[in-house]
Amino acid sequence: MHWLILGCVGAGAAYASIGFAFHVAEKDRISPHQLAIIQSLAGGLFCLALAWRAIPLIDAPFAAVSLGTGVAQYLAVRLQQPALARGPFSLMLCAQMLVFVPATCYGWLFLGETATVWSMLAAVAAIAAVIVGALAAGGGTHAAISGKRRARLIYGLLLLAMLILGAESNIANKALEQRSADFAAVANVWLLLLFTGLFICSLADNLARRAIPWRSRNFYLGGGIAGACSLTGMSLQNMVMAGPASLVFTLINASGIVAAALIGTLLRREKRDAACYAGL
Repeated sequence: MHWLILGCVGAGAAYASIGFAFHVAEKDRISPHQLAIIQSLAGGLFCLALAWRAIPLIDAPFAAVSLGTGVAQYLAVRLQQPALARGPFSLMLCAQMLVFVPATCYGWLFLGETATVWSMLAAVAAIAAVIVGALAAGGGTHAAISGKRRARLIYGLLLLAMLILGAESNIANKALEQRSADFAAVANVWLLLLFTGLFICSLADNLARRAIPWRSRNFYLGGGIAGACSLTGMSLQNMVMAGPASLVFTLINASGIVAAALIGTLLRREKRDAACYAGL
């Protein structure tokens, strides 16, 4: 159990550390969906070196789900801009950080995991922390919610889509672990195909828009850092995937929130008020 908890905390911290990569890329006004090109390329090449012998062990459904997860992750990132054009950053952040809720419910409903009082309280506490933390970030909104019903509806649908797309990775990871006789043997193949789907989408999208900052050093530096952080987080998550979904995903996201707050304070000099500390 101690190793399970440490693995979850480490995964959450690694995911949150991608914020440092974004901080580096922002110096040249490089967006997350542009950074995804180098992030996925670096992660994919590393996984290829480890996974190529195990590729024959997977079947077509495994490959389809893994590639589809990469596509879903890119779509989740790509929806950030239209969401921010219609509503506040704080609510979008809330939707992104609540991705553990569908995965936890998946474990309860489809995997027969027991919804104990403690696990339900943990989930409720994590949800409350995310909401309080998002409200604390309200002062840094990029836009105010429009008073028009259509704009509100589109904004809500965008947040719902981001929540579902973000949660798909966790659900797919857990589902593949359950259906694989030896998931440890093909875990790197799962990551390889996920990075491949992400790379294809990010490269095609940015090429079509002619928006790839080839000459920026921070494009490669930030992308490499993001790739290393995401690879570390996913690898640690794979190691603890045999644990209960209600514990694994809740703990990963909770530790990620704390780590993200520390990164924001240290790198961005963000001010912390009473609501933020209550959320933490």
